[in-house]
Amino acid sequence: EDSSRIDTVLLNASGQVVDEPIYRRGGEDGRINRKLEAGTYYVKVTGKGVTSSYQMRLSKDPGSKLGNAQFMPVTATPQIWKDSVGGSDRADMYRFDLTGSNSFSLNLKGLKANADVALLDSSGQMMQSSRRFGKQDEAIGATLEAGTYYVKVIGRGRDTNYQLDMAAIPPVKD
Repeated sequence: EDSSRIDTVLLNASGQVVDEPIYRRGGEDGRINRKLEAGTYYVKVTGKGVTSSYQMRLSKDPGSKLGNAQFMPVTATPQIWKDSVGGSDRADMYRFDLTGSNSFSLNLKGLKANADVALLDSSGQMMQSSRRFGKQDEAIGATLEAGTYYVKVIGRGRDTNYQLDMAAIPPVKD
């Protein structure tokens, strides 16, 4: 039996283990998904019986409610954010502000499982949504006036990574 593995451990600023270590055999993906208080943390990756390279992505969850939505600047150049939803992380919420009338567009793509997306006004009321079945890309387009808006990405069951592209283009002036 092959006993080689890669261990991943989340540590706090004092070096104490915050979450159960993840043990992976070579080539397997591992994920630590944990709500953390503000502070300093470290990720320790060690190999046992293996020499290997790895990729690591650390991200702050965008939040799932209006009050803890992640601010994302939206410009005429499409902005791209990558994250995941599903399982215990049922939704991600993003907030953006517009200073004038804009043609807004968003695309949700790269889905491995079903997820939907909604555009909300400043009070959280749904303005538009895209709820295509399965792994199909989602899209919303709208003309928006100055104000604060939210985009909610909603997982519909299994975990899925996603890519969210958003842009807001001001009208052409004559």
